[in-house]
Amino acid sequence: MKLLLARHGQTQMNQESRFYGSLDCPINQTGKDQMKELAEKLRITQPSVDIILSSSLNRCVESAEIIMENTHYPSVKVKKVEGLSEIDFGKWEGLTANEIEQKSPTLWKEYIENPFAFCFPEGETFLSFKDRVLLAIDSTLTSISNQSTVLLMCHLGVLRLIKDYYDPMIGKSFWDYKFPQGDYVEITLDINDFNSKG
Repeated sequence: MKLLLARHGQTQMNQESRFYGSLDCPINQTGKDQMKELAEKLRITQPSVDIILSSSLNRCVESAEIIMENTHYPSVKVKKVEGLSEIDFGKWEGLTANEIEQKSPTLWKEYIENPFAFCFPEGETFLSFKDRVLLAIDSTLTSISNQSTVLLMCHLGVLRLIKDYYDPMIGKSFWDYKFPQGDYVEITLDINDFNSKG
């Protein structure tokens, strides 16, 4: 299986560097242009895509639809996968790092010192987020033919998890994986490996 990892187009909150994991917002004009750029790259480098998987949040669905409209994959379908949404930042949703630090300096310090053990106020822990995402992608991909080319349109945190889990790079951590908007990262997988990791 060929898995193409792509990040959704830019949003206004993205541009303002806000925490907005579970907030549902559209992509902006820059984001639309980025997705058209991505579509052109896919048209040149990928003769076929069999299915597009997407987070159910609007910014990913909208991005996937732009890809469909601007590529030569006439029969491709977009499948929304609920478990692939970004981490829920709880009460921090919609805020910038500076705003959070001003309102909750102690909690912010805890997060900075140990982000993988931190529970966002009324939100998710990193572990619950990771378990949710890997269960969702695992169960979805194991139902797709091993010979397929799959485009995954998703969020930065989700893409980092999937890349690190299925195609880790020696010496790289979660934060090191880059997914610039308007581009994609390709992973080649044997579908049978998905079940072997437990």
